[in-house]
Amino acid sequence: MIGRLRRLGRGSLMIASLVACVVLFVAVRSRQPAHDSHPPLRSIDAGPKAASPLAAGGTGARLPGRTATQAGLASTEHEPGFSARTKEEDRSTSVSYQLYQHWIKLILQEQDAAQSREELERVIDALSSDSLDDVCAALCVIGDLEGKSYDRSRAKGRVTELLRSPDADVRYFAARALPAIDRMSGDVDQLVALSDDPSEQIRECLPAVLRLYAPERVDGLLVGAFRRLLSDKNPKIVQAALAQLASASLSPEIEDCVVEIARDPVNRDSAISAILAISAPTRARSERLVSVLLETICEPSSDVAWADAQLAAVKALRSGVPGTMIPTVVSVMQRILSETRLSYLHSAAIEVLGGFGGEEAVRILRTFAASTAADGPVREQAVRLADRLEHR
Repeated sequence: MIGRLRRLGRGSLMIASLVACVVLFVAVRSRQPAHDSHPPLRSIDAGPKAASPLAAGGTGARLPGRTATQAGLASTEHEPGFSARTKEEDRSTSVSYQLYQHWIKLILQEQDAAQSREELERVIDALSSDSLDDVCAALCVIGDLEGKSYDRSRAKGRVTELLRSPDADVRYFAARALPAIDRMSGDVDQLVALSDDPSEQIRECLPAVLRLYAPERVDGLLVGAFRRLLSDKNPKIVQAALAQLASASLSPEIEDCVVEIARDPVNRDSAISAILAISAPTRARSERLVSVLLETICEPSSDVAWADAQLAAVKALRSGVPGTMIPTVVSVMQRILSETRLSYLHSAAIEVLGGFGGEEAVRILRTFAASTAADGPVREQAVRLADRLEHR
């Protein structure tokens, strides 16, 4: 019966996860299909690779994030975790699901305020029920009431206790419900305590939960937790953590882990997720992160997903490049224009050169426009940009 609520409760955490994913993939939405690999670019010297804290056994606490995330209340019929992925017959016969639907509709209706308050009290009381169905349904209701006025202190005390429940489903839903009550700094200690939880579902959901408490920078208590997550044997957990890091400022320790994953030749999906995290448009990039992007660009592959990562890497170099790395980046952009035949990469490289400007950029653009490698639209793009740079 508890499995029926696995996906219950999509709300503020859904927004957090979606924002992270949008940040990760915004750089690759406009590219042309890349089913053919480009000829390998000549090797570049991207600098020495830092020793991996993961290889050295450096770990921290495993953080979950809201994998299933909590239910939004926009639809008429609330479909917390059940959503389209749960069979209709499972939903209709699930005690937890039926109870959740009953409570949430009565609480959110606006015709009878007294009834709404009464049902809210029942939900809070249900947090102490002996029935796991009642407890899980109540936790999911609490997770959907972030903007609702009620006795949050009583609910929070019980939800905090449920983080230590012997039942994995209860711990899972409690972790997702806690940020919807309030977000006090002391909550982080309670949530980080779940970092070694044996439940993969909890570990996978924890990164998004914790990011609600640290929207700008992953540091402090979160560092150890994210390091553990990034070294998890389950690639879904690694990728869940990377998704949350796309829009965060990284501490040196976390950057070490992300770089190591991006350079992993075996776990390709996780490497691509790390590259996309590094490529996020808002990312401030160190020399080492720029080196990883250049390595990605120069590695030949026929894999479409890797081509997406390469395009994202090129576009990421339009901003956030340290001055010491600009000559190397310009050189690689020149190689893209002269050694590949993919117009979507040509267009992205031209944009990068336009951002740097200077006589060298103009020379490269003119040379490319005069070559047979430039097709019509891209040639025009190069000429226009070269003209504009010359008249700055």
